[in-house]
Amino acid sequence: MKQRARKRRSELRVVFDTSVLYTRSGSELLRAEAIEIVRRESKHQDLRVRWYLPEVVVGERRFQMEAKALELLEKVRELEELLGKKLKVTEGMIKDCIGRSVERQMKSLGVEIAPLRVGEVDWDRVIEDAICRVAPFEPGTKEKGFRDALICECFMQVVSERVGDGRRCKVVFVTGDRLLAEAVRGRIEGMENVLVVESLEELRGFVNTLVGNVSEEFVAEMRARAGECFYGGDNRDAVYSRSDVRGKIEAKFREKLGEVPNRGSRRENGKWAIGDPSFERKKGERIYWATRIRVQAKAWVEPEFICTYGGTEVATGPLLEMSGQPGLSGIDVLGESEAPRGGRTIEEWMGGGGPVSPVLPEYLSLARMVEGETVFEVRWSVSVTRQGTLIRPRVGRISYVGTAWGGGF
Repeated sequence: MKQRARKRRSELRVVFDTSVLYTRSGSELLRAEAIEIVRRESKHQDLRVRWYLPEVVVGERRFQMEAKALELLEKVRELEELLGKKLKVTEGMIKDCIGRSVERQMKSLGVEIAPLRVGEVDWDRVIEDAICRVAPFEPGTKEKGFRDALICECFMQVVSERVGDGRRCKVVFVTGDRLLAEAVRGRIEGMENVLVVESLEELRGFVNTLVGNVSEEFVAEMRARAGECFYGGDNRDAVYSRSDVRGKIEAKFREKLGEVPNRGSRRENGKWAIGDPSFERKKGERIYWATRIRVQAKAWVEPEFICTYGGTEVATGPLLEMSGQPGLSGIDVLGESEAPRGGRTIEEWMGGGGPVSPVLPEYLSLARMVEGETVFEVRWSVSVTRQGTLIRPRVGRISYVGTAWGGGF
């Protein structure tokens, strides 16, 4: 008896840009959300997913990780002085350890390096694009975009490696960089099964479409309607208003909405931005979505001071923590502040006597403002009729994704 031939799995190749991977961690190659997606989406039985980091992206992330680690090296030197002995931590040792860590993390996640085959690059076109400021090169007097141009070339080489007509092999480029996305879209115009997505959420929705036995066209049509169903501007019958999603978030995550960065003294929340729904799955007539809500925020970070008495350091830290300490005769300002250094007492800085609130314009001018965002995810579902009408929406789980200051989401 003949055995039935095993159905050949479809294949998806995903190429990441640095912009969707960046994390301020000095130890993690990828940010937590990217790691979660790689691990989860690698488990599909009927879809083989291959993950790629362009050679340039690996080098860029390694440089960022090294820079973060080297910031700590000065602290090691201070510790050596305190202990009176050398700890034998060198810049070369740090770079070697990070290199091994990058290799170990890529192997653990099953991520491949997409090398740049320099001989296959059309350098005349790259040079012309740089001169004429064609994307991904930025317009203006200064030329910026060479690294992005190399990343674009790496992606196109991954596309060129597809075997056959490409119907079973889709290739996706994930980037949050507008100019780089524009450049890649220009190169892949007219190609079958090659596309650009601009976020990890969009990537997740695309993979769910491939494994969910629904067409990309159906999901695209339903996504637009789902967006209106969830928010719909001033529509009071929309899910966001009728289910009081904002009120639920404010009640459940009050502490998260008040978090400040290290040495932060105050936070102000601003606009609540509602993203497009990401397709999760379809079960019968019910479609499940995930919608992210980003709360924009500003925080003020206190400058760090070092106080000395008779030439000896007696206290270090934010000004408010030190203002009530007796016997501090001088103050030295550290960090990025333009304030004058030394020669002023705490009482002079704080306005003449004892601990007070930081209301002086002189003090406020020292505080550095940083921008960030706190992200939440709402899982919800809706039924679709034969006529394509969305009915009976229902909110499921609302979860906290994270808070990032100065970029990172």
